[in-house]
Amino acid sequence: MLELSRREITLLEILISGETGQSAATKMGIALQTVKTYREKLMKKLGATTPAQLGYKYAAWKRRKPPGPRVVHGEGDSGSPRRL
Repeated sequence: MLELSRREITLLEILISGETGQSAATKMGIALQTVKTYREKLMKKLGATTPAQLGYKYAAWKRRKPPGPRVVHGEGDSGSPRRL
């Protein structure tokens, strides 16, 4: 599965909320050029050709991302939770 870093996710969340690149740069404490570089790399990573499509592809990625490990209570020796 395609992995995105926390910084990439943070930037995507800011951008899809309608913020400008400059606003995203200010909020994240990075240069505008860094935002542009991140956006270009994210578009390639997610297979987007336009900024609007980037938001759509990110939403699709979030839906496919599997949840973290499940904790189940089984009939093991101790009866304590175990990770699957």
